[in-house]
Amino acid sequence: MCSDLLMGIDGEEGSQGPVDGDGSEESSGSVSRTRQREEAKAVARLGGELIDLSPSVVDQLDLPLELVEAIDLCRRLKLRARARQKRLIAQLLRSEDCDAIRQRMANLGAPRWADIERDKEDERWCALLVSEGDAGLQEFMQAYPESDRGQLRALVRAARQGESSDKKAEKARGKLSKLIASLRSV
Repeated sequence: MCSDLLMGIDGEEGSQGPVDGDGSEESSGSVSRTRQREEAKAVARLGGELIDLSPSVVDQLDLPLELVEAIDLCRRLKLRARARQKRLIAQLLRSEDCDAIRQRMANLGAPRWADIERDKEDERWCALLVSEGDAGLQEFMQAYPESDRGQLRALVRAARQGESSDKKAEKARGKLSKLIASLRSV
């Protein structure tokens, strides 16, 4: 477990025993505060990496349901709330075998990064279409001529009308993102 490295031999978190003159931690049987901080940072980095993965890849990692739900929620939150959620994810990860999770992530290898890059590119196209309107639509149509211009234009128009009805605009953006992803995956 990730928290095993944060515990001293006597089981107390952060226990500090006498340290030899050479500074060796192993001889005293306790974990230094520096080591505890490094482990906490490693767990936080792992949480950040999990958040950056696409939902399909996270599903392949065989994580506990509570952790997967926390990761999904974090993706939807704004900046301040996201920081709190990241701390919760790190807390949930401390009870898991982080090395095993990292190993499963490594076994996924290239598809993981391909999914991330594809998702980022889809997000860029969606943002371009919403921000630039017809000019962005023209650029997308040049890149993907098999696309249905009318359907795309209707979704872009609905997504741009965000100030009056945020839920409708958010729903339209979601549909637009899914449509872009499906068109690009063909």
